[in-house]
Amino acid sequence: MPDFLDKVFFGNTVARYAIFIGVLVISWILIRVISKFVLKKLSQRKEKKESSALTIIYESSRKYLVPLSYVVALYFSLQVLTLSAKTVINIRHGIVAVITMILAVFFSGVAVYVFRKYWERKHPEPQSSMAARWISGAIKILIWTLAILLFLDNIGIRITALAAGLGVSGIAIAFAAQSVLADIFCYFSIAVDRPFDIGDFIIVGAQSGNVEHIGIKTTRVRSLSGEELVFSNTDLTSSRIQNFKTMTRRRIVFRLGVTYDTSADTLKEIPDMIREIFAEVGKIELARVHFVGFSASSLDYEIVYIVPSGDYDIYLDLHQKICLLIKERFDQKAIEFALPTQTVHVVAAGVPTTTLEEQAP
Repeated sequence: MPDFLDKVFFGNTVARYAIFIGVLVISWILIRVISKFVLKKLSQRKEKKESSALTIIYESSRKYLVPLSYVVALYFSLQVLTLSAKTVINIRHGIVAVITMILAVFFSGVAVYVFRKYWERKHPEPQSSMAARWISGAIKILIWTLAILLFLDNIGIRITALAAGLGVSGIAIAFAAQSVLADIFCYFSIAVDRPFDIGDFIIVGAQSGNVEHIGIKTTRVRSLSGEELVFSNTDLTSSRIQNFKTMTRRRIVFRLGVTYDTSADTLKEIPDMIREIFAEVGKIELARVHFVGFSASSLDYEIVYIVPSGDYDIYLDLHQKICLLIKERFDQKAIEFALPTQTVHVVAAGVPTTTLEEQAP
């Protein structure tokens, strides 16, 4: 039996192979027992507290950390054997590749999970899901790019020249597609900042309409007259946007004028008359009503009131009711609305004008 254990195969004795197998089996058994115990405790705490953080830890440990532990145990067990330099390098490269892949999957999964939880809490609306998918993809690409660069550096490949070449290529591509890339980055800005959503009524410069689609490069708006307006995302993020969907109340200012024939006593009665009308209408808040000045052909009143709704149809219904009641009350009091008028004095040609003083005896 001792002679058999001393036999050499591929540079190692049978005894060394036995030690290698023993260390590997014992390590894997320990990992199995410990991981089963730890995962059981985590599962119990997860079900008891229903914590998203515990869910991340449990799922990540079960899918990635436990397999990674088996690979690490294999690597250290191989140290018992005497291997050629080339074999050691190949094994080390293989182990590093597996560890890098598992860690990349682990960190990308955790990062995307945390990001999606944050995104769902901040942006629960379903139309923002496409932006979440794009950002999640960008996170995965970034993590995998870093993982590949670290792997290449660990196996002895100099990545300085590669990084420089990629940098030059990236600059060239960026210059060639700068307008497209600008629109894409602006799309992410819109997705994160949410200045408007699908269905919102917005005004951009002289154009207005309801948002129908928010794309990677363009946003489509349906105007009130029916045609589709297409805006580049760069134009939208660099413009001043008025969003009426978020309006919860509307402040209205309007004026009315009465004729100069209206007496001073009647002018004093008009504000109280307007207040009674608003009290009768209800649902709105009268901020103020004042006699504000003398125009060329009218005595002007300014009325300011608040509609507790951003709905334009509700505002028009209330404003129509107010205007009809004002007309009705003015008719009852024989108060006339002022119209733009001019008084023209005509003098016959050749007739001298005289003053009253000259006609007096």
